[in-house]
Amino acid sequence: MKGKYRTITLMVLISILVLSILAPVILAKQRKTYLTDFLFSNQIEHSGFSNSVNTDVFSYEATTGALEIIDHYFIYETPGDWGATNMNINITLFQESLGEKITPLLYSGGIILYNLYYLLRALTILNYSFSDAHINTIQTYIDECAQDGGGFSPTNTSTSASLISTYYSVKLYSMIGKLDFLDKSLHKNWVLNCRNTDGGYGGNSSLPSTIANTYYAILTVNILGTIEELVNPSTTVSYLNSFFISDISDERNFGGYLPDSQAKNALISSTYYSTKAISLLDNSKLHMENTTLWIKARQNFKDGGFADNSDGVDQKVSSISNSFLAFEILKIFDEDLLLLEEHVWMIEFNWFILLIILSSIGVVIVIGVIVWKKKKL
Repeated sequence: MKGKYRTITLMVLISILVLSILAPVILAKQRKTYLTDFLFSNQIEHSGFSNSVNTDVFSYEATTGALEIIDHYFIYETPGDWGATNMNINITLFQESLGEKITPLLYSGGIILYNLYYLLRALTILNYSFSDAHINTIQTYIDECAQDGGGFSPTNTSTSASLISTYYSVKLYSMIGKLDFLDKSLHKNWVLNCRNTDGGYGGNSSLPSTIANTYYAILTVNILGTIEELVNPSTTVSYLNSFFISDISDERNFGGYLPDSQAKNALISSTYYSTKAISLLDNSKLHMENTTLWIKARQNFKDGGFADNSDGVDQKVSSISNSFLAFEILKIFDEDLLLLEEHVWMIEFNWFILLIILSSIGVVIVIGVIVWKKKKL
């Protein structure tokens, strides 16, 4: 009898060991599942998304970024328990809520083109039907932002053209099917005149180059004309790659791109701007392997999103805007996004694993008590 209990105890101990090893593997989630769970955790009552878990403030950019990823995987609905269906995104409610923002936004005056673009992009993803009145009002507003010498101002109350606003204006014209009404040559030449001798582009012809403006310049020219119209694109590639961190000893930044020459930390945004721009100019100049490893390391498994490294901050804060840019970077290198299919073994606290282990320990204790009592008898 004693041998029998020893055998049972040994089997239970082995079971605990096996379960402790296998449970994390069985319960492992794909990177994309962590990411989409993070997106849904920032949803605001079926009407939009906040940018991070630290705020419930509606964000135009975050709403569009979240919908882009959700639409890519088409997970508006997912299977629930016992044959039920979980409605992750109520498309009808989203359409109504976002659609109601268009008119007051346009008539409130001073709407930033950046926000208008993200609102319309979100509605386009949701297959919203824009009325002729909407389209005419939108076109009128963008027309009011156009400057006589080329370029567009951020709002219809400003007279200073900026490269970023010009990009969003061009995208908006394209979105509402009015690009042919635009003087493409005028605005394209205005963008080309923003080029500096270092190969980068400034916010206008008098400003120094930045990575972001260089990115927007390339995309805008590509819409209004062709990439071939850019002046000496190889110099532009060199300018962008000058921000790449190639020092393998710099573990925090190796593989990423600094936002400027004085920065200490590579950012997801500057890495996206540089990577996307270089991919359009000369794909062979990308640092695919190192940048892929860097961006994957930015996924924050405490919440599932992607976060920048920050000096003096132990708790990284993920955001939807960063998560979407990380998603886009990976798509540049891997169109099918197989990189996000990777399973990540359980690294966070899990009640199910704890329950299995505690239950198994309880069984061992019970057997031990029974054996002890048998000995006393």
